Amino acid sequence: MDYGDLDSAKWADYAHHRAFPLAAAYALESAKLRRFEKLVAQSSTHCTFTTRGECDSFRQLGISRPLSVIPNGVDAGFFCRDKVPPTDSKVIVFLGRMDYFPNIDGICWFAKELFGPIRARAPSAELRIVGANPVRAVRALAKIPGITVTGFVPDVRPHVNDAAVAIAPLRLARGTQNKILECMSMGIAVVSTPEAARGIQATEGEHLAVGNSPQEFVELTVSLLSNQQRRTLLAEAGRAQAASAHQWAVSMQVLDEVLRSVSA
Repeated sequence: MDYGDLDSAKWADYAHHRAFPLAAAYALESAKLRRFEKLVAQSSTHCTFTTRGECDSFRQLGISRPLSVIPNGVDAGFFCRDKVPPTDSKVIVFLGRMDYFPNIDGICWFAKELFGPIRARAPSAELRIVGANPVRAVRALAKIPGITVTGFVPDVRPHVNDAAVAIAPLRLARGTQNKILECMSMGIAVVSTPEAARGIQATEGEHLAVGNSPQEFVELTVSLLSNQQRRTLLAEAGRAQAASAHQWAVSMQVLDEVLRSVSA
């Protein structure tokens, strides 16, 4: 059984971050889905997940089954820059579907609470929100000076080519944030919350920056915007890590091993 992410845990997270009656609905759905996840696991010989964190959550269910992690991959040949970004770039980018609640919550929080302090110290900073189906709350962010909301684009790469920093300010996150992998693969320095970073096989401070508080998130973003050498080193290390730890070929080798073990 390939769970990918443990969705019962996702609904439990939602229950703690939404108001009644949605909170009650998500809590009920989490409990129902957790029972079903246990039932499916009991009838399976092997269970797989995309991250170690999801495996750890599964173990808390008390089901004894062989487990494997099959990491999400990224196409490093596709997600690469076709030009060197300007050395004085102050563009901050965020990628993601903008009708997905964790993305909506994260970017609205960043735009309303953190972008102002960042722009106070880096006045030419720009925030570019790139993603399909932006809901009204996200579209409204374009009224804030320095913020652009693109809506759907056929290819995200032209919209991030000139970026200095990519952000992943998600306060709710399960599994692997492919937006981080794509930006790392393109050689863009990434600043993430701990929640969004935990599904990436990377080292904090070496392959991506992690803001463990709002203040630290601001400090890291400003520091990378103002220090080209630092962001270049982080971006290059991030791209190398994405290309090695999140190769689809490596993930498929793990899958082949799992299939051989269950068919023996």
